[in-house]
Formats: sequence, C-alpha cells, structure tokens
Amino acid sequence: MESKGTAFDITSDFIEEQRKAADKIQGTNIVKPSKFSPYTRAEREKRRKEVARLHFEKGMPGIRIAEAMKVDKNTIYADLKAIYRELARPGYSTAEAYDRFYVRLEMQRARLEEYLSKESDVQTKLMIERQLTDIESRLLKADERIYDNANKIRNEVAEHINKYCEENKLDYRVLNLQELLKVSSEGWNSFMTVLRKERIIK
Repeated sequence: MESKGTAFDITSDFIEEQRKAADKIQGTNIVKPSKFSPYTRAEREKRRKEVARLHFEKGMPGIRIAEAMKVDKNTIYADLKAIYRELARPGYSTAEAYDRFYVRLEMQRARLEEYLSKESDVQTKLMIERQLTDIESRLLKADERIYDNANKIRNEVAEHINKYCEENKLDYRVLNLQELLKVSSEGWNSFMTVLRKERIIK
C-alpha cells in the first residue's frame, strides 16, 4: 500500500523506489553520477514523468526537485534536458505535464488581466503587471528551450544525413538554417542561385 505523501505530493514509496534503484548499483541512498545508469528504462520513465510534473505544475527548479525526490541533482538536470528534448519531438511522453503547465499559466494570466482592468489603485496595478511579466517570462523561456532543442535535433539529423551521403558517395547534402547569418551580397546571390537551381524557391 502506498504510504502517505511527503512534500509536493511525492510519495514515500516513490522516493524509496529511487533509493533502491541506486542501492542496487552503488550501495548508497543518494543516486550518484555513473557511467552506467542504475535505473531500468521503466524506472527512468517514471522518474522523468514525476520530474516533469514538479517542474511544470509546481514550477520547481532542478535543485529543489532533486532535494524533494532525494535524487542526485545531476540526474535531475539530465532528466530536464531530456524532457525538453522530448517536447521538441512529435508524440512526446511528457506532454500531459507541459500542457497542464501551459494551461495553468494561461488561465492565471487571463485572471490577472481581468483584475488589472478593474483595479484603480496604482500600487496594486503595478504588482499585477509584475506578475503578468513573470508569467510571460516563464512561457517564453519554456518555448525557447523547446525551440533550441528542436533546432539541435534538426542539426544532428542533418549531420547524420550528410555523413551518410559522404560515406556512400551520394550527390546531395541537407542544410538546417534556423538563424540569421551575415553574408556578403555576392555570397547571398550565389546562395539564392543555388536555392533556385535546387527548386527550393522560385
């Protein structure tokens, strides 16, 4: 039977599972960085879903999640990195936690905007505006991390494809251009000529 939950609704049973997983490999109650993962795939997936829930629903940073779950902070940071990479892919498994995070902040923003429209006190209005700015910042940071990871994934895919093409002597390569690049007018004209030749643009 599941024991009574601890802080942030993390159950004692969940924490104990994390300790046992670490104990099997390293003989310690706290997970330490290791060349080989002390977790099975199912255990890692369960832990990451909990990390996503605490991060998005509770707004907890990695260090606080590590303290609450009794897991090494490097493990949690690696989980967060993996979670944001998943969010950049279609059909990611941590979607539910992110969706709740996004909807919660959007609802909070709508309520604050309503309060702001009705408020007449200047100090209160400033406080509400600061809260709205904080919400916007959190949403933008999440979106930026997802975009950055999506771009990294595309770069990795392009690199693998181009390596395969080179090794197999294929006569094409792929490009991933997701940033502004300053080039000479001559270089720009040459690049546009190539795009037209490849029928990428008209």
